[in-house]
Amino acid sequence: MDKVLFRYYTNLDGMLLALHSGEIDSVAGAVIPVIAIEDLQENPDIDLKILPGMGLNRLYFNLHKDTPLQGKNVRHAILYGIDRQRIIDLVYLGYAQAYDAWVYNESPMHNPNLPQYAYNPSKAKEILEQARYTDTDGDGVRNDPATGENLAFEFSSSSGNSPSVKMGTVIGEMLPDIGIAIDFKTLAPVLRCATRACRLQGKGRLQ
Repeated sequence: MDKVLFRYYTNLDGMLLALHSGEIDSVAGAVIPVIAIEDLQENPDIDLKILPGMGLNRLYFNLHKDTPLQGKNVRHAILYGIDRQRIIDLVYLGYAQAYDAWVYNESPMHNPNLPQYAYNPSKAKEILEQARYTDTDGDGVRNDPATGENLAFEFSSSSGNSPSVKMGTVIGEMLPDIGIAIDFKTLAPVLRCATRACRLQGKGRLQ
């Protein structure tokens, strides 16, 4: 070929419209939203390849604050109380997989022997009971045995990260089942610049 022309789009919708209309020939290096997959598959002029992605979504705990999250038992209970398969089905429509560490399974740094936290709400409740987090006031939320306050946490995510927003919403619906209240908030992304490069970065993460 004589030349290759690269076009950059400020949003995925514009890029997908250009792909459907034939304005561009291919999309490379972009994460296609799962909700767009069906439309792309129905277009006979588009050859869609579904490959393993490079994106990871993690749950971060903020240990800088003096909250019950300082206790491993509470963090472990939260992990047992999250149904990751439900997140995969609802948020990613099945186009994702759970991973068991902070690195990919294919990475030489991956350790397959780390503790695992498969969805087990009964175990989560047992851990909290043993740590004396019980619902002492009958409002459906467990109470901190030291302070008597509700076992409640704030989750946050950048509003520009749609999968994280959906994940936060789903997690916020799961944890009340084990007696933990969640206040989920989305934060507007801000534009931060360093030297000559600028990148869009959210003000908050799931924490």
